[in-house]
Amino acid sequence: MATTKTPPVVPATTSTATTAAASNYPGAFGLFKPSSQAIRLAFVPLLLIYVILFAIGIVVGIFSGGNKDLADSLGSILNIVSQVITIPMFSFIILYAVRGTRKELRESFDYATQNILRFFVANLLSILAVLGGLILLVIPGILIAMKFSMVNYILVDNPKM
Repeated sequence: MATTKTPPVVPATTSTATTAAASNYPGAFGLFKPSSQAIRLAFVPLLLIYVILFAIGIVVGIFSGGNKDLADSLGSILNIVSQVITIPMFSFIILYAVRGTRKELRESFDYATQNILRFFVANLLSILAVLGGLILLVIPGILIAMKFSMVNYILVDNPKM
């Protein structure tokens, strides 16, 4: 009788890094607690920004004196100026809130005024890239928009960029 040798059975190993990385993910319902903490940290400064913008809009409406064209023109200019300032402020406040640090309104305003040109150029280039993609076809524009959706947070994270 001939005996056949069977190869030794080697147990399947999982890498420690893969197992450790998989255990760090909180799961779908595990995200509620960190996100609610971030909302609590960022709520008051973001609410103050909205209230200030709303009050400025009311003042512009009052001083336009019922002239709809003047109110529309001033409102458009105010909207552009406020977006240039508030986009960096929102990004700054939200990024630090997600990381568990509360930033005050003054800190975010100082950051926004110091980095206004960086954010303006980056957002302008992002808009032009998305528009170029939308002109080609709709799908490339959507993909480009998804790629550039985090540009503001990347600028907050990397001040040397």
